Amino acid sequence: MLRECDARGAVVALTGPLGSGKTCFVQGLARGLGAGGYVRSPTFMLVHEYPGPLPLHHVDLYRIGPAEVDALGLEEILEGDGVTAVEWPGSEGFLPPDHVSVEMSYGEGENARAARVTARGDRSRRIVDGLRGCVSSQ
Repeated sequence: MLRECDARGAVVALTGPLGSGKTCFVQGLARGLGAGGYVRSPTFMLVHEYPGPLPLHHVDLYRIGPAEVDALGLEEILEGDGVTAVEWPGSEGFLPPDHVSVEMSYGEGENARAARVTARGDRSRRIVDGLRGCVSSQ
């Protein structure tokens, strides 16, 4: 189990087609972090913050271009004390080099989903390694 300080400031980039489970993944992340509130897609709000022992910032950049990203204050969010989950991060290069990448996809059954988790840096590798015992691969 990861200690709170291990994940403070972590960034999770979520990619995958519409309906592949990105927001559902963030719901589980919020529960794991002890963040309060109902987690919903921030598609129209762009950023939701969920308070908890380790705050969760949920960002959706589906309809956002590079100019609007600057206006969101995303840099300040990414450098904050909480965990930031970014849906549709694109390729604009604003993510820190050290982040966790989660690629969501459809599974074989109607409701099946798959997630490929990749650590992009030493710190993220420690986070992913710490989670290995909590996840089953099916």
